[in-house]
Amino acid sequence: MEIKEKYIKTFFGKLTTKEKQEIYFEQYMWHAFSYKKIKCIDGEDAINEFAKIEKNEVYIFFEHDDAVWKEKNLTLKKLFELLNNSEEYGYDCYVVDKDFKWTFITTHETMYNDGSYHNIGPFFKKL
Repeated sequence: MEIKEKYIKTFFGKLTTKEKQEIYFEQYMWHAFSYKKIKCIDGEDAINEFAKIEKNEVYIFFEHDDAVWKEKNLTLKKLFELLNNSEEYGYDCYVVDKDFKWTFITTHETMYNDGSYHNIGPFFKKL
């Protein structure tokens, strides 16, 4: 199964078609978190959880692209560097561990180019 398909099934599989329509899920999957349809940690708490969790092997993918990156020993600093150097993908970024046990999401509403935060996100969800 493709990474993105498995991700959607794992983290958003319980959302109904109606719920997805109500939150404009087809535009941004992270709306499931910002509209509070799925419980998660957000803001600075999400950053702290991401910093604490083991990130030996992760997948990184983007909302409006089919690219999937595989990274080892990812840090928050390294993630910001990757995002800031890859403007063609945008900041709607999904990080998931290889076993699909947790996810960390940044959004175009989350991050400024200097790595500071504002508005919506980031989000962290552990299963």
